[in-house]
Amino acid sequence: MKKHITAVGAHPDDIESGVGGLLARHIAEGDEVHILVLSRGEAGGTSTTGRVAEAQAAATSIGATFTQGLLPDTLISEKMAIDLIEADLARFPADVAYIHSAHDTHQDHRAAAYASRVAFRRVPQVFAYQTPSSTDEFTPARFPDITGYLGAKLEMITHHVSQKNRPYLSDEYVRGHASYWGQRRGLYPYAEPLEVILDRDPARQS
Repeated sequence: MKKHITAVGAHPDDIESGVGGLLARHIAEGDEVHILVLSRGEAGGTSTTGRVAEAQAAATSIGATFTQGLLPDTLISEKMAIDLIEADLARFPADVAYIHSAHDTHQDHRAAAYASRVAFRRVPQVFAYQTPSSTDEFTPARFPDITGYLGAKLEMITHHVSQKNRPYLSDEYVRGHASYWGQRRGLYPYAEPLEVILDRDPARQS
């Protein structure tokens, strides 16, 4: 049965580095994927229009729909984020949501995490992904296999040309990170780690 998936990121490239492979897998399995980016990433050292175009291109590369928010980079508040996410959710209902973890040193990521928990409180499944600024308190319990979709994840990241010098977006880092989580449990060659926030999927409970 087709599912409607929404991924929320505070900035362009957050989602790609966190769950880019899993979103590509959802598309391949026939699900509909929607990406919501809360800010234009204007503190990221390049033009806002440039980063928006990069995020749009990354979403398009896997066949996802895309919404660009206009919240202020580095100054995102929970209230602003809740309003934006709930408005987007009204347009793009979700069965599964991927959000920021509250275990993060970036203030925008934490605000987005708490806001997403409120906005998606009626969504059956909500999972939090890891970012390079996640703390050691990030405690994943799910490790979905992205072995067949690592290439799609890397392609999404290549669209973020303005951020190409970020070490955590390098092919070597992305591959190593996915390999670490896949092999940590001896499950898959490549995986993405997720914290479970809500899981009310009837299929899992039957």
